[in-house]
Amino acid sequence: VRALEMRLDGRIRYHSQVTGIQLEEDGVTVRYHRDGVDYTTRADYCLNCIPGPILSGIASNFPQAYRAAMQSLPRGHLIKVAFQARERFWEDEMIYGGISWTSDPIQQLLYPSGSLQGRKGVVVGAYIFRPSEALRFTHMTHEERAAEALRSGEKIHPGYADYMQTSVSVAWRNMNHQLGCAAHVASPESEETLQTLKTPVGRH
Repeated sequence: VRALEMRLDGRIRYHSQVTGIQLEEDGVTVRYHRDGVDYTTRADYCLNCIPGPILSGIASNFPQAYRAAMQSLPRGHLIKVAFQARERFWEDEMIYGGISWTSDPIQQLLYPSGSLQGRKGVVVGAYIFRPSEALRFTHMTHEERAAEALRSGEKIHPGYADYMQTSVSVAWRNMNHQLGCAAHVASPESEETLQTLKTPVGRH
């Protein structure tokens, strides 16, 4: 990425939100918003990596079948909750990296594999991708997610909550410009949809 950036010599426009895409016979026109100002740019081709569910909400003249394909691959409601521990208590149990799996909603607890024997450490106290649980955690506040993750962690490591100092959680479905994490491709119909999306539409 850095090598490509150097070759483009300042031509990359960061912090620019695409608001419209128009296909034309000999090119593509893109509208975007940056620093409170609307811009338009035109190119011979547009190579687009905006996720389909987001792209389908941007004004465009894409064919209906192409738009339907963009909307048909749902994105996962994945959740992560992480804690900073005041000491690396899991190493006292001879755990150096790896995962503890559980049937609790948090699904798994991940231990750091770096800074071994350090003073503090960060534990991923939940990595949830089971759809029903992930959706439930998506609608929680951060405090509710952390509290539930601590309760589950306590079953694996008695005294778990006493070691934790601070926490952070991510619900990908709630993150602007993402609205989910990873497309679900699990059927022959999904493969057909992917093929549709891989096929150029004009110069796009």
